Amino acid sequence: MPCMLVAALPTGPGETYAIGRDAVVVGRSLEAALRIDSDGVSRFHARLGRSADGVLVVSDLNSSNGTFVNGRRIGSPYPLRNGDKVRFGPHSSFVVKYNPQRPSRDTVEVEVPPALQGQATDLLALRNQGRVQLAAGDYRAASVVLQRVVDSLDAVELAAPEDMGELLTDLARCRLELGDRDAAVRCLERATALLSNTSSAEKSLIRARFILAQAIHPERPSEANALVLGITAGLAVDDPLRRELEAWIALVDPKAP
Repeated sequence: MPCMLVAALPTGPGETYAIGRDAVVVGRSLEAALRIDSDGVSRFHARLGRSADGVLVVSDLNSSNGTFVNGRRIGSPYPLRNGDKVRFGPHSSFVVKYNPQRPSRDTVEVEVPPALQGQATDLLALRNQGRVQLAAGDYRAASVVLQRVVDSLDAVELAAPEDMGELLTDLARCRLELGDRDAAVRCLERATALLSNTSSAEKSLIRARFILAQAIHPERPSEANALVLGITAGLAVDDPLRRELEAWIALVDPKAP
C-alpha cells in the first residue's frame, strides 16, 4: 500500500517523503534515510517500518525531544492511520497519507529534490572513505577526503552539528599527525563549539577536547593538562575513555594527581 509523509507547514509548500517496504530511520544525521534539518530532531530520532499487513509503524529511538502522534508522545511502536499527524521533536510535523492522490488543505506536496538526496549519499560515502583511510594511518589521503566533505557540507548546510563536529575532529586528527598543529586547533575549536550546543554528543565532545589538549600541549602544557583533568573528573572510574585520558596525563605529566 503506497504511503507518504507530507510536511505540514503553516505556510508554504511541504516536502513529500514516500515510505516503501524497507524500514527507514528519521533524523538529522547524514546516515538517516529521512533527513530532517531541525534543531529539535535528534541525529537518529525515530524509525518508520511496516507491520505484517502493510501498516506504517513509527517507533521513537530514545530521542531527546520525543515523537508524537496526534499531539501525544509515544513510548512504544505506534501504528499509523491515514491522516494521522506525526511530529518529530517540537516542530517537524507530517501528515500520513495512504494511497495519496491530492494534497489536503493544510499541506502542499513537493517532491524532495533527488539531487539533494544523492549528494547526501555521496558525501556519506566520502566521509566513510576518509575514516577508513584515517584508521589505516593514511593521514594525508584522509585529510584531503575529509576536507572535501567539510567544504561540501558547509556549502549546502546538510550536516547536523553533531555530524560536523565529529567530522572536524577526524580532520583535526589528520592535521595533527601531519604536523599542522594550527590547522588542527582551528578544526577542534569549531568542533567543540558545535558539539557543546548539542545534548546527544557528550562522548564526541570529550574526544574533541582530548585531541585539542594534545594539539595545544607543546605550547601550553598547563592549559592542556587542566583541560584533560577536568574532562576526566566527569567520567566514571571504570569508563575506558577515562583510563585513556589518565594514561595520557601520566605520560606527559607524571606528577599530576
